[in-house]
Amino acid sequence: NNRLKNKVHFTSEVEFLREQDNHFIVKLQINQVYVNDKAPNLVIEEFASEISKVLYPIVLCLTDRGAIHSILNVEDIQRRWKDLKPSILKYYKGGNVIQRLIYSFEKSIGSESLLRRSFEEHPFFQIYFAPIYQNHSSDLSFTSFGIQTQTFQSVDEFETATSKICVRRKEIVSRANFNKDLELLDEYGKSLEDRKEIDLRKKEFEMGKLEDEIDKNLNFEYKLHHDNKTIFSVTGFVNSRSSNKTISTVEFETYAINYKEKKEEILNPVSGQIDWSLEVINEKEIKEPGFWEGFWGR
Repeated sequence: NNRLKNKVHFTSEVEFLREQDNHFIVKLQINQVYVNDKAPNLVIEEFASEISKVLYPIVLCLTDRGAIHSILNVEDIQRRWKDLKPSILKYYKGGNVIQRLIYSFEKSIGSESLLRRSFEEHPFFQIYFAPIYQNHSSDLSFTSFGIQTQTFQSVDEFETATSKICVRRKEIVSRANFNKDLELLDEYGKSLEDRKEIDLRKKEFEMGKLEDEIDKNLNFEYKLHHDNKTIFSVTGFVNSRSSNKTISTVEFETYAINYKEKKEEILNPVSGQIDWSLEVINEKEIKEPGFWEGFWGR
């Protein structure tokens, strides 16, 4: 509702490993996380940091459209947790909150499908690994429909001064349920087959605003390197309905960092003086890691 609650920033590394059966295998590492420009250090955050060290690096199998198809190193993650758990239980003694968090974490890593679902629900993974690499019509656009979604995407080549490919992606999500005859309905009881198509090409979204019949909308711009079509930057926002009266918005920015010199370790990249839109960002002073480092991995 137009009030900034929290700002989260971190650095990540995506390494291409190989191509396999028309899929692409990448290793993802997420580093130091800062909340409101600080490394959190509450006890519960320290606990989250420690148990989440086991998640990274994570090896993802991506479809040729860029979406997550599967997680390949779940057994490694489970083994890392098995090695870490005794020291966690010894240090963090008792407490219902700790026990519930351990139970929830163990459940999420219990199978590949559960772990993949938890990653797919996270805003970073939803946005960065969106299926943007698709066939387009002659005007370099397409519209697709899912059970609850309508997506529009368009491409403008050589639009930027640095010859980046600009991909614009809009999506709306509506709630859905079934009646006694298993007919798919929206939240207002109308058949989804009778839904009126929205012209997303002309539709303009605003942060903090949602139409009554829409549960979520997304508006993003991807800039891709022209030579290999990898992502240089992603900017945009997601509006979602927390309740009938409350709209929550996540504003998202990610940029590729090119260092002039080989870096020794991941540095604290965020301050009020850094312009994330630059393609080259010089190294800054190394900052001591905080408790949340392990939450996203080292």
